[in-house]
Amino acid sequence: MRLPSRPARIAIVVAALAAWFPVTSAAETPRAVGLALDGMRYVLARGGKAEVVVEAERADISPQSGRIELSGVRARLGKLAGQSADLGGLELSCARGTLDLEAREFSAIGRVEGRTQDGRSFVTNGIRYRHDRGLVASDAPVLLRDEAGETRGGGFQFWVRENRFRVSGGASVVRRKE
Repeated sequence: MRLPSRPARIAIVVAALAAWFPVTSAAETPRAVGLALDGMRYVLARGGKAEVVVEAERADISPQSGRIELSGVRARLGKLAGQSADLGGLELSCARGTLDLEAREFSAIGRVEGRTQDGRSFVTNGIRYRHDRGLVASDAPVLLRDEAGETRGGGFQFWVRENRFRVSGGASVVRRKE
């Protein structure tokens, strides 16, 4: 019998912990039990195609809260995660992040560097990905680089499934390519 791959074994452990330690009310909250992993991969898939892949050098899992605290993070969303070719995609990296397993939300904390499938890149301080809407957003200042040059804004929204980027909060062109 062939054993599952290491990422598959990790996913099995996370699922077992989530089932073993269900969310309870404050009056019945059990003593916190956690798990620390060196090297973790979280994959959210639909129809056999990955929509979200989050990898971390270290993961601290809290079954009680359903949250995973991450460090050394790389994430791929949409096409870059393995989804169908007609969808956009985003790849990003950051020092720290969190996964909320119940809400299916990913947050990148601190300096976040990202690149879209079509080559646009950005740098900001913190983002949140809402899987239900396919939306990556930040209210922190952002520097966006694309084929036209550089743009600064007070925040941004990126709809992964539509490959659509919107800079908000007083966007201004910093440098235009000639």
